[in-house]
Amino acid sequence: MLLAGVCLLCFFTHESRPSVLLSRRIKAVRKSTRCNDLWADNKDKVPDLRTFADTMLLRPTVWFFTEPIVCTVSIMSGVIFASIYLQTEGLTVTYEAFGFSERQASIVFFTWIIGLTLTIPLRLNDWRLVTRRLRNNEEVRPEDKIVGFYVAAPTLVVALWWFSWTVPPVAASVSPFISLAALVLVGACINEFDCILQGYLTDSYAAYAASANAPLAFLRACLSGSFPIFGRQMFENLGSNIAGSVLAIIATLFCLIAYWFWRNGAQTREKSKYAVHIEKDEKEGNEEEKDEQCAKVG
Repeated sequence: MLLAGVCLLCFFTHESRPSVLLSRRIKAVRKSTRCNDLWADNKDKVPDLRTFADTMLLRPTVWFFTEPIVCTVSIMSGVIFASIYLQTEGLTVTYEAFGFSERQASIVFFTWIIGLTLTIPLRLNDWRLVTRRLRNNEEVRPEDKIVGFYVAAPTLVVALWWFSWTVPPVAASVSPFISLAALVLVGACINEFDCILQGYLTDSYAAYAASANAPLAFLRACLSGSFPIFGRQMFENLGSNIAGSVLAIIATLFCLIAYWFWRNGAQTREKSKYAVHIEKDEKEGNEEEKDEQCAKVG
């Protein structure tokens, strides 16, 4: 009922989109003055079918296979986000082996919420770094905002291996709180992978951010819908130790990709025709200033 009431209130909300308001105003002026030469350059207009197919379907698909940043970020973020849904099925099996009831086993997911608080220092560090660059009149690069990803990648590897071998059947006598501590770190890392990487795509492709994020959203939706189908069976048939180790191996591969990002991320972005070229723009700007100064001296 509450949701229905909120939806009903939307019917009384006034239009606020500037392009729509401008089009309405011009339409009214044309009607009152009978001047049909007035028109609005509305970039929000509905494209034709060909344009829609090129920009909404073809471009994101091509970028997934040709843009290394889009491909790697989409796969990493999609798999890590979908692992949440896989673990909602698998962790119940793990903690039932500790003697928890099904309801008690569901309480372990609060560890992920606790883990979110661990990301606060990383956000403060991002704010400090960006503020310092702006104060020094320096450009803020997309790579300046993914320090949390560099921290989360190795931390997730440690946390998943830690969890995998501190639960039954191998570690049946170990306290469940040992593995729960690992899940706190998992919760923090999952947030970093999902939010930070999506923001990195947006910063890297700027005006083309929608096309860059489309493969990520599609892959994340597909994986999130499919992982729960086999999550419980995976933990039951393989055992929590092996099933958790599979996730740890995937996280280890992603950690190697994080190292590649740290070493080559900026250079890869610079080579793209569509990503922002901050460093290149700075160099060109300095060269133009030098040319202007030489011209004045001459």
